[in-house]
Amino acid sequence: MTPDQIEFPKGAIALNATPWAEVWVDGEKIGDTPIGNYQLTLGPHDFVFRHPDLGEQRHMRDCHAQDAGATQR
Repeated sequence: MTPDQIEFPKGAIALNATPWAEVWVDGEKIGDTPIGNYQLTLGPHDFVFRHPDLGEQRHMRDCHAQDAGATQR
């Protein structure tokens, strides 16, 4: 018997920073801004924006079911 895979609901976000920044979500680098249509499971997430000269900024966001498809900037 093969274990079932559970597919959790996802939403899409767009991320940007001026000037550009590396973006980390939940400890994983997802790329440099701008980032569009990034798929992310619903629930709490930790966002870190890093720039070599300007340091880093942390943001927490809790994605709810009504946020699915919403855009964050």
